[in-house]
Amino acid sequence: MRALMSRAPRALLVLASAALLAASVQAQAINYDSPTPSLAALTTDNFVALTTPNVGGTLILRVQNLPAASIVIHDMSVGAGNIPLLPFGPLLIDPAFLFFIQTVGSQPVNGGNATFNIPIPNNPSLVGVTVFSQAGVFAFSAFTLTWGIQTTVMS
Repeated sequence: MRALMSRAPRALLVLASAALLAASVQAQAINYDSPTPSLAALTTDNFVALTTPNVGGTLILRVQNLPAASIVIHDMSVGAGNIPLLPFGPLLIDPAFLFFIQTVGSQPVNGGNATFNIPIPNNPSLVGVTVFSQAGVFAFSAFTLTWGIQTTVMS
């Protein structure tokens, strides 16, 4: 039993190292899941990462082509989720690991855009950290959740 227990931490370390290596070579921003039909104009192209999340840089996310006078709430978590919030759609971040919330109004230009600038500290230990983002959109007395974006911090 003792030999089995001493191998478990080593195996977990190997798995964690492999996961970090895989994360460092994957795409920097991945859309996942789908929005609800309540604001049918929201598609995978509406919530996008405009920059690569690098240590010491700024991750720029945008919810675009919004109805005029929209209010957008952006949240980030280090955990993915899939919590049904009917009729708004699934919450794709884990609220237990929520660490960032930002609100912005859209600009009435080209259908409206809401841009979020998220500074990334210049700390090398953040390389390989995966973060999950999602936005909620209030427009015309309706609310919906966007697709999710998964990003991995690069060096």
